[in-house]
Formats: sequence, C-alpha cells, structure tokens
Amino acid sequence: MCAADAQCKLDEGASLVQLYTGLIYEGPGLVCKILNTGLNHTKKCYE
Repeated sequence: MCAADAQCKLDEGASLVQLYTGLIYEGPGLVCKILNTGLNHTKKCYE
C-alpha cells in the first residue's frame, strides 16, 4: 500500500485503512505521505 492507494480507499468511503504492510515497506513516513496526499486532495476539492 502506498499513499495513493490509501487516499483512493478513503475517497471511496473507507473510514480506516490498514497500513501494516505499507509501514514495513515504506516506514513510518508513509503516514505523513498519506496525510499530505489527503490535504492536497481536500484543498483541490474546495478550490
């Protein structure tokens, strides 16, 4: 799982995403990437 995968699932209505495998392969920085992707996506929706 990467940040784009997580954002896609959240866009489709998910409340939670499981990051266990993503954390193993990408490390704790994955959380920041997901948050940044989400913030950028949210800004585009409201502009």
